[in-house]
Amino acid sequence: MDDGVTLRNLVGARSPEQLRTREDELVEARALTLREQGLDSYDLAGARQVHRHLFQDV
Repeated sequence: MDDGVTLRNLVGARSPEQLRTREDELVEARALTLREQGLDSYDLAGARQVHRHLFQDV
């Protein structure tokens, strides 16, 4: 069901609050792995890589 507010997502969230909760949990876990792996670059491509890594489960 599209409420017109909640972004499309992979976690089945149907409200912004549900999405935020799941996003916080999943991104926190991915952030830990990112800290361990480090960054490849500090340019736009690197920023995209970080974003993709952090939000791949959401």
